[in-house]
Amino acid sequence: MITKLNFKTKVYELATSPIKRISNLFKNSLSTDVFESSTIDIHSKSPFPSCVLSNFHKSKFTLDRIKINSMEGFLQSLKTSDINIQKKVCKLVGKEAKNAGNILKQQGYDGHTLFWNGKEINRFSDEYQELLKRAYDAKFRQDLLFRKALKATEGKTLIHSIGSQKEQETILTEKEFIGLLNNLRGRL
Repeated sequence: MITKLNFKTKVYELATSPIKRISNLFKNSLSTDVFESSTIDIHSKSPFPSCVLSNFHKSKFTLDRIKINSMEGFLQSLKTSDINIQKKVCKLVGKEAKNAGNILKQQGYDGHTLFWNGKEINRFSDEYQELLKRAYDAKFRQDLLFRKALKATEGKTLIHSIGSQKEQETILTEKEFIGLLNNLRGRL
């Protein structure tokens, strides 16, 4: 026989059980510290060290006498042959740099012809890979916080789950990005 009290209890349990399950999942995900995980997904909105490794992070460094305020600014600047615009884009950080790159893409970036400091570079060339290495090396040498963030990832697997895998779709694939970071981390 179901009493009123039993009935109310059963209804409450049925109504709250999915919420409790979701709540428990959320609690479990919160208790997993980034340092406990064997994998670090690099994202600008993640906690340290992930956010500092993001190309969106503000990171002042100089490459070929051009001042850069973020790796994203540098990467997006490669989409224009105009050196003055390139220098301005290099000063941008985060979403602002990404948006500038989207505008440059609309204005004629063809997906394979890049430019740096007045020189044309093929996106799919060894020359481009060398430019990327030089840029990341400059950031590595000139940005102490970046080096500390890399050091904090020792023994972890780095991934960039929001990164594209196809060279034709992006200026920097996940494989290129993670490869560059792993190379630098190996020098610590």
